[in-house]
Amino acid sequence: MNKKIGLFLATLFISVLLVSFVSAAVDFGSMFKSAGTSTVNYLSNLSPESNPLFLKSLFFIIVFLFVHVTLGYIPMIKDKGFMKLLVAVIVTILAVMFAPQVLLTNMLNPYIAMGATFIAIVPFALLFVFTGKVLRNTFLRSTIWFFFAVVLLALSIVTTLKDPTSYISWMYGFVSVFAAAMCLYGDWIDRKIWEGKIAEFEESARRRHEETRAGERIRREKAHAELMD
Repeated sequence: MNKKIGLFLATLFISVLLVSFVSAAVDFGSMFKSAGTSTVNYLSNLSPESNPLFLKSLFFIIVFLFVHVTLGYIPMIKDKGFMKLLVAVIVTILAVMFAPQVLLTNMLNPYIAMGATFIAIVPFALLFVFTGKVLRNTFLRSTIWFFFAVVLLALSIVTTLKDPTSYISWMYGFVSVFAAAMCLYGDWIDRKIWEGKIAEFEESARRRHEETRAGERIRREKAHAELMD
């Protein structure tokens, strides 16, 4: 059933993409002659306003997967594969295909925020791992974090000057604050992280010891009860 679902979603996605591509093309002859260039141009100009069908297809896949998994917990239809698939498709069509375009466009904001968060955090996380696991020299670590903070601050200023309404500048500034904190208090933060790991290890060892003692006590009580019988 999982293979059938994957095949169904892949076919649906490719079909919608092809339909959207054809509808966006102006010259059908040049489309076949320069398919690669047309595809790149199409994807670069892709937006919710210019191609709402593509946006709805993406939401369709997300909602369908969650609905299908949720229906698997309903006793009445969880073992009936075709019925579960049919209900999932109907519910998803009602939820997505008839939704207003404005609503779907506004629903993109959380995904944009998530993507922006990953874009901003991933370089910081990679540099954090590099300075924590690979580079152990305190001066070099502070120097790297200092330059990282300066570059992010410069990007924040430049972005603000170009577009005062851009939220990207706030992200640059926000991450630069963390970089400056790592430059000034990196050793203290590392020490606190290690103390937290040690405390977690000690707590885990204490729980295992208590579980072992409780198990031994239960076994002794069972053995004593068997001897009394």
